[in-house]
Amino acid sequence: MNTLHIEFIGDFICPWCYIGHQRLLGIKEDLAGKIHLEIDPQPYFLYPDIPAEGRDKSSFRSRPGMGRLLKEEATLEGLSLNYKKIERIPNSTEAHRLVQMVPDLPLKHRLATSIYEAYFEQGAPISEQECLEELASKTGIPTLARGRFLDPEQGRLDVQALREAYLDQMVTAVPSLRLGGRFMIHGLQSRETWTQSIRQAVQRLS
Repeated sequence: MNTLHIEFIGDFICPWCYIGHQRLLGIKEDLAGKIHLEIDPQPYFLYPDIPAEGRDKSSFRSRPGMGRLLKEEATLEGLSLNYKKIERIPNSTEAHRLVQMVPDLPLKHRLATSIYEAYFEQGAPISEQECLEELASKTGIPTLARGRFLDPEQGRLDVQALREAYLDQMVTAVPSLRLGGRFMIHGLQSRETWTQSIRQAVQRLS
């Protein structure tokens, strides 16, 4: 069975990324037994100027019709976006820093999933250390990684470097996927389009 490493480039405060993350998980299940997908969450900052304390959500204005489109795409993946519980748009640096400290890819992916769910379904303050520590504990993140996370400087430069590297590669829309370290797909695509691209990437990399 072929294995394909997929860098899932996204931001935890991006609803399209939450939808795409769930969509990719569904594709992974659909392809089980045929192609093994290694999903590797990678950091991106949708709003890099958000202060550490976050910003009131009233300062963000979505384009007309965006809410309807988001709801339609979320429904396709069985998701609900509970914006009523979100009071502030957080800075996602700490969440990215924690996720990048987990070397085990399946565990790293589960932690990313739990952060997306906590934010979009419960309005959890994912910029706060206590919230992230609780999510890490529930996900089974090893003590070593959780201990490193307590040092606010550990991994911070690594996250920034990854984000800048993706900007250098012209990643301007998220979620984006890099398949096998070579083929980049920008923005949320349909399940069919992503599945076809994955199959093509496996063939070209074989």
